[in-house]
Order: sequence, then structure tokens, then C-alpha cells
Amino acid sequence: MYNTKIEEFTKQHTAVSLTLMQNSLLFKKLSQTELNDAMLAGYFKQVPKNSYLFHQDEPANCIFILVEGTIHLSQLTVQGQQVIMHYLSPGEEIGILALFPEQTYPVTAFATTDSTLLCWPADTFNALIEQYPQLAINALQMMVKRFVVLQNQYRQLATERAEQRIARTLLKIASKSGQQNKHGIRLTPPPSRQQIAEMTGTTLYTVSRICSQWERDGLVHTNRRWLQLKNQEALQAIVEDNYTS
Repeated sequence: MYNTKIEEFTKQHTAVSLTLMQNSLLFKKLSQTELNDAMLAGYFKQVPKNSYLFHQDEPANCIFILVEGTIHLSQLTVQGQQVIMHYLSPGEEIGILALFPEQTYPVTAFATTDSTLLCWPADTFNALIEQYPQLAINALQMMVKRFVVLQNQYRQLATERAEQRIARTLLKIASKSGQQNKHGIRLTPPPSRQQIAEMTGTTLYTVSRICSQWERDGLVHTNRRWLQLKNQEALQAIVEDNYTS
């Protein structure tokens, strides 16, 4: 991993970062000057593909916004099973627990592509909060929003069929990082079937069976390099439990 001062990075990256911050819940209602000051207080971190940003249970000491790339967040259960909790796409924040004393990261962050993040050490960000109190309100709203998301995920695991959860997950990834083309939406790189199983609380066998059936029905097309969602309407119907093949 490589850390780079803001001043040493390209104008293109700093412009992209400012736009992402402007659209971020964490920095909402800050003026352009305040956003620029906040960005200059941080630094860029580059994480190569197949590398870790941090591991579960490590001290939470930095707050991040993903600028480029894709990072997935996973947890290990007591039995040692990995569960993928979330896929981060550019503009999403991570590490908000670093604002509180003696916290640890509840997840492991793994870069599935070469990734660039804008980072603030906890002390630096707390100093920004003293300067711009709106940041504290934003951070609280973020934590409430994530609590609601976790409640919804728990409900889905408890009440939805595997087909619904898998379709919902693929559509969610597509909405964040999919590329539209004449055949539908392409996910590059694609989540593996094992990763889909970890994200949806099911098994590799179940994901393989369902995705193979969807491929025969013309809903998706997969290979090692990408996953194509060919019929989003049908996948959405599966999510809503009213799909008929």
C-alpha cells in the first residue's frame, strides 16, 4: 500500500475526490471551501488488487472514502465462515467507528481491484469536527442509516428465499458498479459464486444451481471475466417474488 500527499496527486484525482465528497452523506452541507479544506487534511492511499486495507478486530484509526476501485467488506463468524457484508463502490465511506475511542474495525476490507482511497486519521477527523460541527451530525446520520440497512438484511435473511436474496444482491452491485451495454448490465470484475453465497447467507451449491438455471432462462450470462445481467426486469420480479419463467 502507498500513501500519497494530496498535493502530490493529480488534479484529476483531487477533482474526482471533491465531487465524491460533495455527494457523500458524511460531508453534506459543507461549502466548497470547507470541502477543500477537509480534503487537504487527508491523504491518498493506494491499495493493489487482492490486498487488504485492514483486518477485522484491528484498531479503528482511520476514516476512508473510496475514490477508485472496488473493495468488499467481510466478517468471520465464530465458526470461521466468511460472510461478505458489503461491496464498496467509489464515493462510499468506511471506518466511521474510528471517531470513537478504543474501537476496532468490525469487518475486513479487501480490494478486489486496484483501489485508491482518501483517508483521514481519527485525530485529524476529530479536529475537522471541532472546526465543522456539521460533520458530527452527518456521522450520526450515517450510523443510523447503516443500522437500518442491517435490520433490513436480517429481515431478508429470515424471510426471503435464496433466489430473492441472490437477485437483490446482483441488482444492488449492478446499480453501483455495473456498466450498461446493449445486452444489459455487465459486472466487471464479477463477484464469484462463492462471494455471492457469502453475501446472501447461502451455499455455493445453491448459488451455482440458481445461476445455472437463470443462465438457461436467459436472465444472466457468466464467464470468468464478467457477469452480464441480461434481464433486469425478470430479476426484479424475482426479488418481488412474482416471477414466472
